Amino acid sequence: MANEVARGYTGSASGDSGSTNHLCDATFTTDECSSTVIVVNYGVVREDDANASHLVGDDPPCAGHTVDMSADMVSTVIVEDKQLAINGSKYGGENITTVNQTSVFAG
Repeated sequence: MANEVARGYTGSASGDSGSTNHLCDATFTTDECSSTVIVVNYGVVREDDANASHLVGDDPPCAGHTVDMSADMVSTVIVEDKQLAINGSKYGGENITTVNQTSVFAG
């Protein structure tokens, strides 16, 4: 089944988002992305691209961290020698749940 292609930060607007499963920050936004492969005005997220820094921990004090895209990508779509991320792909245990475009799919 095809899902929406995930997109990253473009300098003026945050990318797509997801659930962290952390108490300190419940959500994250995508960040690193391709500068040459663009979907609806945003670069696509690929394997090893990091999400935006967010707080991790189950109790304060919380520390900032980023996580690289690492699971549930589309292995048949390669962008700049990396697998393509879609709605449902994961940064470690943090999965993308909201993709703010509904016109480009892969899977």
